Amino acid sequence: AGFFDLCYDSHQEIKGVEGMSLSTGLIGVTLAGKLASMMLYLLVGFIIVKAGVIKASDSKTLSSLVVWVFQPAMLFDAFQIDLTAERRATFFVCLGFSFLVYIVWILLSRLLRAPLKLSPIEEASLVYSNTGNLVLPLVSMILGQEYVFYGCAAQLAFHVFIWTHGCSLIRGARSFRPAQILKNTNVIAVLLGLLFTILHIPVPDIIATSISGLGQVVGPLSMMVIGIALAEADLPGIFRMKRAYLISFGRLIVYPLIIIGILYISRFLRIYPEFSMALMVPVMSFAAPPASMVSQLAIIYDRHPIEASSINLMGTLFSLITMPLIIQLYQLLFL
Repeated sequence: AGFFDLCYDSHQEIKGVEGMSLSTGLIGVTLAGKLASMMLYLLVGFIIVKAGVIKASDSKTLSSLVVWVFQPAMLFDAFQIDLTAERRATFFVCLGFSFLVYIVWILLSRLLRAPLKLSPIEEASLVYSNTGNLVLPLVSMILGQEYVFYGCAAQLAFHVFIWTHGCSLIRGARSFRPAQILKNTNVIAVLLGLLFTILHIPVPDIIATSISGLGQVVGPLSMMVIGIALAEADLPGIFRMKRAYLISFGRLIVYPLIIIGILYISRFLRIYPEFSMALMVPVMSFAAPPASMVSQLAIIYDRHPIEASSINLMGTLFSLITMPLIIQLYQLLFL
């Protein structure tokens, strides 16, 4: 269970859900490398605007494609596994944990709004981490599709809250319609994926291959969209934004440590250690930088997209260091 223990031999194996073996190796270094790769995708988006291949305004169209087409495909594809009783129980533990995390973070951010003078974009960036656009592709590359399934629990909770609380916050609206959750293609994809898995409904190979191919686009294109939006920004000015450092500190260090503290004090994983490996995936999600979905929604609704993309960029840079450290702390305490 030494997920990030760099002192372990590179061939040592750990046991995940249902005895699935994993090689620990230098996974902390691997995670940092994958995060760096994501940053290169961002750079590609920046360069193609500067080279005149596309316009910065095209980021709105690309954001819509990521949100409404590619990401739902990735979520549905994650459910194409053999759903045993153990996996089903573990999924719902991850789901309940994820809902609890967002409730705690929403309440905490609301309390901090006045004393820290948080803008809506800053508040949303504190609450919502880059679960789907960054973490699920990373989990798929490092741990495999088995663990993407558990990441979908955090993703389902993310979409329930981002399309209600998050949208209301970013758009400046004081109310929302709960029915819009069920109309969201991402939530529909998760529910359909769960239904197909529970009922053992086979997906034809041609359709499954297409869906899988669409889902693989999410990570690279999400980061490219941020780079495209930043192409018209004052980059030196971004790193002079003191507020962005504050939000990054909260998102990457304070908020994840609160969640680890809750797990430690509750002693849940000491009582049920069999969930430790799977719960690490939602924890990885909650240690991620500000959600690129915040940037994409800011672009779609024309609500300070430069501010949102700037916070996302700075948070993603710092996460190269903080995410491996947070997960290593989780490993030391619970695995």
